[in-house]
Amino acid sequence: LDADVCDKAQVELAEGSIENGFPAISLLNPDTAACHTTEYLKLRVVPPPTLERVEPPMGCVAEGDREFVIEGTDFLKIDDVMPVITIGGMDFEPSKMDGCEPLDTQGHMVERCTSLTFTVAKDRLVPDLYEVTVTNPAPAGCDDAATGLLRLVPPPAIGEIVPPLVCVADSDRTLVIHGSDFLVVEGEVPAVEVDGEALDPKVVEAKDCEDLEVDSLGVQKCATLSVTIAK
Repeated sequence: LDADVCDKAQVELAEGSIENGFPAISLLNPDTAACHTTEYLKLRVVPPPTLERVEPPMGCVAEGDREFVIEGTDFLKIDDVMPVITIGGMDFEPSKMDGCEPLDTQGHMVERCTSLTFTVAKDRLVPDLYEVTVTNPAPAGCDDAATGLLRLVPPPAIGEIVPPLVCVADSDRTLVIHGSDFLVVEGEVPAVEVDGEALDPKVVEAKDCEDLEVDSLGVQKCATLSVTIAK
């Protein structure tokens, strides 16, 4: 008989061939030896991470850094290495992971977590609706991507106020503010201040609006605000 004695065996596992869990591993030599391993070895098989939501689902990074939290399941920290978050072709490192519990794995220290906190630096991403990807570290290496979980928006811009001159000594006056990116979020209109004094939202009406896709929020982007200045 021709036989080789080896100290390493490589096995390629087909996708979905083993269920998630912690199965034991054994090797059986071919006939006529037919011996098998007696060491207690187990393989940890994990599912890919699952992204459920980003909180908040909308933000502005034009004027400063902004912190976000990704919520989901099966985010793995392996030997203190955290997952990689990819948005708009750029990678972000989580600042912390929460909702963690130890996951018994031979040869590695593993924690399974439910949230990732990360920061988008000022102006690092342009306003857009983004796909978010989370990739677990090696040797797990699986990833999950979800489209539309994060909307970044520009700040509002005022182009013109009509009329530019009013008198409120004898009656209320209405001003029309033309511009862009005036956002109405779940029915709440933008805050308007005159000379540092906040106006009652009841005197502000948004017009020329269109729906803006934002995960789990009802948002409209408007181009006009009608504001009534009291006598």
